[in-house]
Amino acid sequence: MGFVFNKAALRKRVHAGCVKALDETLILVQREMRLTLSKPGTGRIYRKSEGDPNGRNLREKGFHQASAPGHPPAVDTGTLRRSWQVGQKDNFVSRRRINHPLRPTLSLGSAVKYARALQYGYKPRKLEARPYVDVAVKSAKKGNKIDRIFDRQIAKAVNGR
Repeated sequence: MGFVFNKAALRKRVHAGCVKALDETLILVQREMRLTLSKPGTGRIYRKSEGDPNGRNLREKGFHQASAPGHPPAVDTGTLRRSWQVGQKDNFVSRRRINHPLRPTLSLGSAVKYARALQYGYKPRKLEARPYVDVAVKSAKKGNKIDRIFDRQIAKAVNGR
């Protein structure tokens, strides 16, 4: 009895491994996005409310430190950070459809209206861009994290695990 190479079965297993790797990569980028959006601001400090003079931090004292243009948005309420969710494709309205055989089963997105304005800027309000998506993706790429995800998932698929 000899070895039988089944090209179609191998292709199917590798495809499944790639889809799992894409999904895992989206979860990694979501985690990096939340870390990026958790950093304090680097811009001007201004009063938002009366606050408590004995507060432990700027927010409790009624102040907010904004982000400087070109830096990721500073946390104020945490709504933008919480809004970035990984979910099934059907749960997000996407302007761009991915017509590719390696289509991930998950999608990463935000339902907050101002997420896009912060990322790219908004000229009518003279809001300069505060890019954070690219920062999160670059952070996810550090240390070949994404390559290692794909290597692991494809190896698992090929080995039949």
